[in-house]
Amino acid sequence: MFGIINFSAYLLAVLLLVLLPGPNMIYCLSVAGQYGTKTGWSAFAGIFVGNGVLIVASTFGASALLQTYPSLFNALQLAGGAYLAYLGIMLLREGWLKLHHAAAAKAEGHTAEGTLLQVFRKSLTISLLNPQSLLFFPAIMVQFVDIRYEHPHLSFLLLGGTFQLCSLLCMGTLILMANSVGRVGTKYSRVAAFGKSGAGALFIFFAAKLWLATAIV
Repeated sequence: MFGIINFSAYLLAVLLLVLLPGPNMIYCLSVAGQYGTKTGWSAFAGIFVGNGVLIVASTFGASALLQTYPSLFNALQLAGGAYLAYLGIMLLREGWLKLHHAAAAKAEGHTAEGTLLQVFRKSLTISLLNPQSLLFFPAIMVQFVDIRYEHPHLSFLLLGGTFQLCSLLCMGTLILMANSVGRVGTKYSRVAAFGKSGAGALFIFFAAKLWLATAIV
């Protein structure tokens, strides 16, 4: 139907991919646990919009552009890695303050992520500064499109829409769970501090992976 084949297999693959921890998920769950459900949804909105842009762009040829000009791909990887490293350092700093200077961390915590719009912009930037996604979406989706179908762009968009819907359902559930865990963090400052530090370390790890991939290329 609509040029889509093996839809059940695609659905299973999408669920596994959505639940696989990455920069988007780590940031979204981190702010949801620290600042509440509303902030978590704001972060997810940025991720949702960013993924939507990447899906549409990859459908209409942006992935081919990156493959044609590898220097552009490398530049985006370096920029994305730098941004993730910056976020990681900030989270490590906030975790250290919360652990060793509770009063200072508390004073800073209310404004650490800024307004909901700033959280949205930050998560949108994380999502868009990931050129690997532009190559990833078509690489996965093309395996589930019938090459004989006369409107392949429609097939890609429907598969992309399925990815977005699964992301909404899974991440929505995880945001609510993160908020519940976050309430424990408000009672036990050391738990919250280690949570922030752990998220920061993961961001720096993802940044290093991007930089290493660029160096290898």
